[in-house]
Amino acid sequence: MNILNKIRQPKAWLVALMGMSLAVTSCDKERELEVTPVKFKIAASATVVTQGESIVYTDSSKDVAYRSWTFEGGDITASEDVSPQVMYTDSGRYPVTLDVVFNDSAKESRLIYVNIRPEIEVEFSANRTSLGIGAAVQYTNFTTGGYDSLEWTFEGGDPAISYEENPLVTYSTVGNYAVSLRAWRKYPENADEVVRADLIEVTEFPDIFPLETNLRGDGGSLTLVFETEMKTPDASEAGNFLFLADGAPATISTIELDPNDAKNMILTLDPPVLEGQFLTLSYTPGALEAVNGSKVGELDEKIVQNSIVNLFAGLNADFELGLEGSKPDNWGTWWPDGGANVDDKFILDGSDPYNGNYSVKGIYDIVGDRYILNAPNAAAVDVEANTTYLYSFWAKSSVDGINLDIRTVGGSAWEEKNNGMGGVTLTTEWTYYSYTFSTDDLTELKRRPWMQLKDDNTTFEMWIDDIKLYKVE
Repeated sequence: MNILNKIRQPKAWLVALMGMSLAVTSCDKERELEVTPVKFKIAASATVVTQGESIVYTDSSKDVAYRSWTFEGGDITASEDVSPQVMYTDSGRYPVTLDVVFNDSAKESRLIYVNIRPEIEVEFSANRTSLGIGAAVQYTNFTTGGYDSLEWTFEGGDPAISYEENPLVTYSTVGNYAVSLRAWRKYPENADEVVRADLIEVTEFPDIFPLETNLRGDGGSLTLVFETEMKTPDASEAGNFLFLADGAPATISTIELDPNDAKNMILTLDPPVLEGQFLTLSYTPGALEAVNGSKVGELDEKIVQNSIVNLFAGLNADFELGLEGSKPDNWGTWWPDGGANVDDKFILDGSDPYNGNYSVKGIYDIVGDRYILNAPNAAAVDVEANTTYLYSFWAKSSVDGINLDIRTVGGSAWEEKNNGMGGVTLTTEWTYYSYTFSTDDLTELKRRPWMQLKDDNTTFEMWIDDIKLYKVE
């Protein structure tokens, strides 16, 4: 911060505090007012100053045998001088006490208070410093110290001068421009000013904005489509975006150019946003720019269309239908050694669901159990041929290291169109898992996916919740 001007010129004025004794006498003809001479008198050069300044105290009492000053908050805490000088480094309201013993052994005491105002410290920020012609900069004042007035000066800006707290300034001419902010108060007099030379850079290219904001079908990324090719973004630019899902911030983990089209910028969302959420995107201008030098302008809660469709919606893939302790509706089980419908091995459990009221709990109480959870043939899901889909779910187990095998069932009852994730190692914490697969020539998935837990060495329990299927592209 460049401090060009600091003014600390407290107006010296005398505050006298005196003890005065008045005696009134009367007679038949007149009343007289007699004034007893002042014996105890103290004064301060000021009672309101700015921190870092000093106050001179004076004891003008007569016939003093002994005096004692005490100062709270000052650079000295006590004195026996007639006129001590005290400097205050911190703002606040502080007491000053003078105790006096006179030659005749009489005693007097006085208590006064002084107010130390904070020193003005000017500071401000600009939401952007590099912009195109016609763009605006939002300035924010962070000045402290109890100022009465302030004045902004914007070289090359409109307005050129402002007295607002947080002005919005437009720049219409190419160049580099200074910005200054001065703040002051009249009593006690104090001021500060900051000047930042060449703070604002205005280029010949106007700001650009995304033509489209396309949410991937699984909610895992957002593509910004621009009219011109973009430069490779710095990873830190992800922090200049704010993506809200139902008003709560969603994490943007990465930002990168689309390898197939440099006009597209891809924001990765981790975890993905969900179907039905209201989505908005904001951007505070930074270094994001096009190849031709155009800067990406400010976005203020731009609405993003939520096009996510969970193809398992309504098929009880969130396990909310059924009675606790029973097999979930629309799902079946199978045991390689015992046949179908081993219903006591997969039950609805409300003790610790990931979402909603229930998850499905798998009970593996015999070493070597390999029970399978699947959907019946009648619950086929329509899909598009030669299209990429994403399958996701949340899962955990009672012990670490359990292997869960996920497969996508294809066009017939048990045709494995894709081996999916293969073996997923579960942990004791709810964890999100997903994989993508291509449908090739299929137009439906007969049994949706099926899941097999494999462990030959231990007994355990596991939980699955929120199974979903999305069309990615």
